[in-house]
Amino acid sequence: MPLIMETTLDLKKTAADTTSIATYGYKAETINSTIHSAADAQNVADRYIALRAYPKPNFDSITFPITNPEMDDAQRDALLGIFIGQPIMITDLPTQIASGGLFEGYVEGWNWSTSFNQLFLTINLSPIQFSALFQDWAEVNASEAWNTLSGTITWQTAIGVIA
Repeated sequence: MPLIMETTLDLKKTAADTTSIATYGYKAETINSTIHSAADAQNVADRYIALRAYPKPNFDSITFPITNPEMDDAQRDALLGIFIGQPIMITDLPTQIASGGLFEGYVEGWNWSTSFNQLFLTINLSPIQFSALFQDWAEVNASEAWNTLSGTITWQTAIGVIA
């Protein structure tokens, strides 16, 4: 699955995954970009290949029965308080649905549906790897002030966890 990134400087950067090509076949793509730096163009090409070289489960929504008596009020309140862009982690999913049984992503929207004496909330999601670029902590200046974050913050406490 080679990718050629062409930058504004007429540089060409190539990324490929030979194992993916041997397993799934060859697919080439050329992307014209306004990226100025050759190193940045290479990083984009490498990320593109890393995200697309292997099939992934397509988990994009989950439905919760809000009127289910097994759901406690805290869980119900957490679901009713969701918002667009909210980071979310869902655990204990079957591995056929999410790699390792874990989904991390963002809320993109929701739908309500009803039937006789029942109310359902379907949350539309986008996977984190397609939505956010991860910070390379080696590139962060050691004197960077993180005055808006708690010193004890973790992924689980930073986002709404639904299990």
